[in-house]
Amino acid sequence: MSRTQALARQALTDPKGTGDLVALLNQSLAETLDLAFQAEQAHWNVKGQNAHELRLVFNHLHGQLATYVDDFDARAVTLCGPNSGYLSPAQRLSSFTPYPLDALDRKVHLNDLVDSCGDYAGRMRKATRKAQKMGHTDTATFYSRVSRDMDETLWMLTEHQET
Repeated sequence: MSRTQALARQALTDPKGTGDLVALLNQSLAETLDLAFQAEQAHWNVKGQNAHELRLVFNHLHGQLATYVDDFDARAVTLCGPNSGYLSPAQRLSSFTPYPLDALDRKVHLNDLVDSCGDYAGRMRKATRKAQKMGHTDTATFYSRVSRDMDETLWMLTEHQET
């Protein structure tokens, strides 16, 4: 039996536990989309010293998050659940504060993205623990990888705060 078949069977035999996991994945999907759009907003609008270099960093962050969007979506669908990747539901599910759309200064973009990425990495660690408690080791491992990757990205962003 493949891993996908095993997940589908688990979804049928444990709809409550699987439903909770799908809800967690959809929350993560929404927050990942929100953060990806924040990075894209910063990429489009950053001005000032090192703007080109920062655009590259913000573009890297956006690409990294786009990969996670696809992964969260695939995981939820594999568990026979719906996804909330459409912008309107994602906006409702995301718990980030709205990104400042009028920001141009590099420090504003960096500070906001550092705060958001730090919050996001913390949420991914919390999701790791939830998935472990639910007995979904593969999903917990995925969340752990996301939080580890985001810690590296956060380090890269904080390095630019100091320049």
